[in-house]
Amino acid sequence: MTFKEDLERAKPYEKAVMKYAEHSIGVKETIDVREDKKYQNKDIDFIVLYKDGGFKRIEIKVDFFTTQNVFLEVVSNKKYNTQGCILKSKSEEIWYVFINLNKLYIINTKKLKNWLYTTKVELTAGGDNALGVKIKRSDLYKHVNYRVRKIYL
Repeated sequence: MTFKEDLERAKPYEKAVMKYAEHSIGVKETIDVREDKKYQNKDIDFIVLYKDGGFKRIEIKVDFFTTQNVFLEVVSNKKYNTQGCILKSKSEEIWYVFINLNKLYIINTKKLKNWLYTTKVELTAGGDNALGVKIKRSDLYKHVNYRVRKIYL
């Protein structure tokens, strides 16, 4: 599948995750900014407004695989050496959704970037000329202490 096909396949799941958030984790409202160029350039998909008055900018990644690994894209296109979404994102959190595992991983973007910048990691080829870090979810947890939610979409 191409990058554009993956994006289209993921869209309904991204929206479903935001609906889930509105009904179960203290979220008052979600604002979809996926089509706004200002936010696209910052790799932000949604703004989440919380019932307590706070807000967070969210990048959502949707994964259909059932392996124990996460692929963290750090170079989006090795031919052009463009920064991948994990490093480029200006979000406060990355919500990584494993559709076939019914799990939502809520990862602090700053902690994840700090770990990537301070750890020697081996880059692995991904689709469409991307490069990234393939890491077991359990190992990632040891480094960035993400939160996990059971989710049924």
